Amino acid sequence: MLLLTLACARSPLELAWEEGLDISEVALVDGVIYATDGPMLLGIDVASGGTMWSTEMPDAAGGMPVVTGADEVVTWAEAGVFVYDLDGLMLWSLSADMVVQEPPAVGADDTLYLVGLTLAQDQALLTALTSDGVAWQTPFEAGRPIGQPAVGADGTIYVVLTDGTGGLLAAVDDDGNRLWQTLLDGASANTEVIPHQGLHVLEAGVITELDPATGEVLGTSEGVGLTFDGAVSVRSGDGLVVTGREDEAEEFLEYTCNRTVLGDDGAAYTACVLPDDPGRTLVFDAKGKARVGDVADFAAVTTLPAPLVWDGTLVYQLDAGLVAYSGAASDVATGWPRRRADQRNTNRAK
Repeated sequence: MLLLTLACARSPLELAWEEGLDISEVALVDGVIYATDGPMLLGIDVASGGTMWSTEMPDAAGGMPVVTGADEVVTWAEAGVFVYDLDGLMLWSLSADMVVQEPPAVGADDTLYLVGLTLAQDQALLTALTSDGVAWQTPFEAGRPIGQPAVGADGTIYVVLTDGTGGLLAAVDDDGNRLWQTLLDGASANTEVIPHQGLHVLEAGVITELDPATGEVLGTSEGVGLTFDGAVSVRSGDGLVVTGREDEAEEFLEYTCNRTVLGDDGAAYTACVLPDDPGRTLVFDAKGKARVGDVADFAAVTTLPAPLVWDGTLVYQLDAGLVAYSGAASDVATGWPRRRADQRNTNRAK
């Protein structure tokens, strides 16, 4: 119970603001939260929760916004993508020549990678899209894609497919050439591909390590509790995997922890829901040694996306909208901007 003893010496986080919104998962860049609320794209001030601007999107557009390195906000619909500047002005839109089913991932050169089905809806497809149009398309023989593609530092795009029972991980280079594919024991909407510090796949609490060059499975381990062995922070189905310092690893088997977000101080902030009190959520730092704050009033919440972290503010996305808490600057640092495919700063494998 060392954790709770240390926590008592720390002041709890204070409620800063609440906004009732029916939103998708959100992106955070330079103090602005980008979210879709029905047909509207919103820019929300992270400090106050106030809506700075709103833009009505075309019919059927929405989903999780993605912010590119070129400071463009991308929303999507089944037919393609809609691209805005950081003030909500539409810059361009394009058909993806496919049925888009998941949010796009963004490459280092700001190419958008989309997964879905062919227009005939008879085959899975990965499409590379730029402002000039479709750059290339790569089909897959079996399965349907699930989840947002993941992009590695070397530009490799990873796509998870499923036939409803088993799973498949496919690797494609940034010219659209298929490199390899590997069978997975299972795949679901919660499958996460982590293309940093090697290559890992998380599914149902099990972490599978693969060779990025060949797709060969190198080993598996249970992802329960806290484990420290690298430099990224991810969520497993049954617990939290925080990489960093092996000598300070501790297990919190009594908590269900969601994906973390890293601050620029190297600390990771997450929410862990107690199974016997789902409305009471604990917030830990990266080392698992001290609690950042104690947040209640999350009534009936059993899972939470990673908090947004920005300059002394923690923002949580709930079923009813957004709620923000303030803390000491040493507790809550400025977060990584949520751009591209960086696993440190996404709610999903973006």
